[in-house]
Amino acid sequence: MQVAVLGGGVSGITTAVLLRACGYATTLVTAAHANTAHGADWPRLASHYPAASVIPHTVRIANPARHTRWSQACFDVFTDRPAWGVRMQRHAELFEAPPARPAYLSALRRVVHLPNDGRGASGLPRRPEADALFGWTFDMTFVDAPRYLRKLYRAYQAGGGSIQRMHILPSNRSELPGDVWVNCLGAGAPQVFEDDAPATFLHGHLLHVKPPVAWQAWAASATVQSYNYAPTPACYPSHVEDVPGGLYFYPRASTWIVGGTKHPAHRHGGYATPLRGPTRHVHGVALPQAMWTTNAALIKQLAGADFRRASMRVVSGLRYMRAPEGDGVRLCWDSGPERPTIHNYGHGGAGGTLSWSCALHVAHALMKRRMPSQPPPASAPFPALRYIINRLLENPL
Repeated sequence: MQVAVLGGGVSGITTAVLLRACGYATTLVTAAHANTAHGADWPRLASHYPAASVIPHTVRIANPARHTRWSQACFDVFTDRPAWGVRMQRHAELFEAPPARPAYLSALRRVVHLPNDGRGASGLPRRPEADALFGWTFDMTFVDAPRYLRKLYRAYQAGGGSIQRMHILPSNRSELPGDVWVNCLGAGAPQVFEDDAPATFLHGHLLHVKPPVAWQAWAASATVQSYNYAPTPACYPSHVEDVPGGLYFYPRASTWIVGGTKHPAHRHGGYATPLRGPTRHVHGVALPQAMWTTNAALIKQLAGADFRRASMRVVSGLRYMRAPEGDGVRLCWDSGPERPTIHNYGHGGAGGTLSWSCALHVAHALMKRRMPSQPPPASAPFPALRYIINRLLENPL
C-alpha cells in the first residue's frame, strides 16, 4: 500500500517521515519544499518563517496539552543530535496584565510562575515603563527551522521516502499517486478538497537580525534565552480580537528572530486594516514602534547588545487560521469520494509545534484501517522515532 502525503511544508515532511518510521511506503507530493526558501519578501509558505518554539500559540485544537506533550517527546529524539538544530532552552512568557492560563500550560516542563502581585522576578526582561509583570518561565524545545528542515528532508529520502514535484490542483487531483492521501496542504487545502469552514489570514512581520553578540557570550548567564512579551495595549495595541499584541525574541545560531505582528490580512498578502498606534519604517516597511524600541530594551537586558545597530532584513509570512471560532485544525479521516484521505491542516502558525503530534494522529488513524507493508528504515532517526511512536500510541489522542 502506498501513502501519498500532499504538501511539503513542515506538517507534510514530518508526517511523511513518521509514516516511514511506521513502515508505510510514502510519496511526498509537493510543488515547494519547506527547506528551500523562496523570495523572503513575499508571504507564501509559512514553513519558511517559523521562529520556531514548540508552544501552541494562537491555534484552536482539541486537547492542546497532550499535543504539546507528544510533540515535545518526538522532538526529544533530536536534542542530542547537534546537527539537527533542536535544543532545550529557558523561555519566558511575560505579560504586563494578569493573563488567563492557556490550556497547554500544564504540559510545559519545569514551569516557574511569577508572583501573583505583579512584582515580576529578577533577571527577566521588563519594559522600563511597565507597572507590573506576570507570567511564567519554563524549559522550551527550540527548533532552528532552516537546519532542522534540511535534515528532515535528507533523512526522509535516506530512509526510502520518495518525492514527486507537482502543483496540486482540483483539476489534476485524480492524477495523484497513492492508495491513501494525507492532506497537509495548509492554506491551499480548501482549494483542492471541499471545506466549508471559515478562514482568516494573519500577516506577520518579523526581523531577521545578524547577531551582534555570539550566543556563547551571553546565553549561559541569562535567566532566560528567549521570550514572548505582551505589553499593555497603550504600548502595543492588538489587531486581533482576544489576542494581545505580542513581542518575541528567538535567537538562532546565525540569526536572531525579533517580532512580531499578527494583523488581519488578505489571502495573497497585504494588511486588511491599517496598523494601530505609532509605527516605524524599517527598510521601507511600516512596523509597530514597540516591535523596534521595546524589543531593543528587552533584548539588551538579556544579551547586552542593541540589535538595531546590526545588519537585518524584514521578513513577512501568512498564518492561515482555519475556523478560528470553531474546531480550528482539521484532523480527521475522510472516506472519499476518490480515495481515502486523512486531513491534517489549519494549524494557524503552529505547524512546527503540532507537526509531530498531528503526524502521530495520522499514523494512528491509518493503522486502525491499513497496516504498514514494509519494515521501518534502520537509519537514524527512524529507530528512535519508532520507539516513541510505540510508547505514545499506547494512549492515542
